[in-house]
Amino acid sequence: MDFRQVGRAVRTNLVIFLAVLVLVVGLGGASAYLPANKYKATALLLVVINPSVDPSSAVAALQLFLPQLAIEAQYGPELKKVAAAVPARYAGASVSVSALADPQSGTMTITGTSGNPAAAAAFVNADARLLASLEKRSQFYTLVDPSPAPVPDTPSNPRKEILLGSIAFGIIAAVFAAMGADAVRRRLSQVEETRSRIGLPVLAEVPRVGRQALTPGEVFRKGSHPLILEAFQELRSNLLLALPADRPAAIAVTSGNAAEGKSSIAVDLAWALASENRLVTAVDCDLRKPTIHLLLGTTLGPGVSGRGSLDLDQVICTTDNPYLSVIPAGIPDRHPVDIISSILPSLLDDLRGEGRHIVVDCPPLEGVAETLMVASIVDVVVFVVDARHFDSELVQQHQSRLQEAGATVIGVVLNRVRTGHKKWDRSYGYAVPEFVNGTRADLKDSSSRSAKQLAKQPRGAS
Repeated sequence: MDFRQVGRAVRTNLVIFLAVLVLVVGLGGASAYLPANKYKATALLLVVINPSVDPSSAVAALQLFLPQLAIEAQYGPELKKVAAAVPARYAGASVSVSALADPQSGTMTITGTSGNPAAAAAFVNADARLLASLEKRSQFYTLVDPSPAPVPDTPSNPRKEILLGSIAFGIIAAVFAAMGADAVRRRLSQVEETRSRIGLPVLAEVPRVGRQALTPGEVFRKGSHPLILEAFQELRSNLLLALPADRPAAIAVTSGNAAEGKSSIAVDLAWALASENRLVTAVDCDLRKPTIHLLLGTTLGPGVSGRGSLDLDQVICTTDNPYLSVIPAGIPDRHPVDIISSILPSLLDDLRGEGRHIVVDCPPLEGVAETLMVASIVDVVVFVVDARHFDSELVQQHQSRLQEAGATVIGVVLNRVRTGHKKWDRSYGYAVPEFVNGTRADLKDSSSRSAKQLAKQPRGAS
């Protein structure tokens, strides 16, 4: 998602954005200003090496004894002596004392934290004096107190830092909340938003069943995914209502970006049209990343790329469906734009002359030059959108590009729509019957169930 989409999400969900921002900043302000003020007083102790001592011995003694002094400065018995040494009015104050020694520089800092600034300074200075008096007997060094702790006049609570951090975190949390709300809103109102804002009908909503695309055999023959089957039946019906009934039509299927499922939609649409005993040919014009031959189980070539030197019968391939044929992409020998512009118009005319409906798989719009050319040559365009990444403004931009090229966008197919178990349970579940030894398995099962039910009925029951 780019910055423009983030901005649109924030504008659309401004109330949620502001509510989350105010909540986070309010909590941060409360944590910064509601706690009682704390004051820190710090004293500095300096170690002076005795001149009569060997420097190397003094440094070694400093490395050993100075960390021990820091521990002693904040040790319980030492702090009891400190409380007895401060003025009586500060003796009962709550003061937290910490000490840090630095043998490299020969210094030690003692810090006292308390709600009473004078008590904090009094405890620190008393602790420093007691340590200095204890270490006067040392033969290696002397502790001096060059910087007694002054009485602090400002609280040490990091209020400004907490407040700035809460503002920054609040903005981030508010942006994510707006994006989440926008995603939920778009999922709940994709069909309505497509109709109202884009002005295009939703021809079908194809459910998401897995990561890999289903082959037409899995959808139309096995009948293991009834919701997908019904979606393509609906797509076929909507298309036939919009297309002229007196002549075959060329239908292009494209999308805005790659990996939105346009190729599988094109193949399943072609199979659905051929299921009513119509002659249909699927043409793979995605010469950069051809896919149709894989979904229909045919070879890659020579296909569209070889049509310039071969007859129609030499580039068309049959499939498992006797009414559905396919012209694969082939191996391009020049730029796809040159191939499309020189071959596709005559190829479509030849197929229409044989009374065939044509479903053309196009490359996506973004980053490809030939898609607009294909869209302007065919009769109508079906636009496929991945419902997980639906963006109405982006679809509007793609629609405008197609219309400016002279294409007729007949509608949108929402692909990979999430469906819950309740919707699945409410479906009728019509599927192609499975035959076992020439007998329909569903009828055989129903007959056996009926016989068992009749055997359980009491005699004389109607």
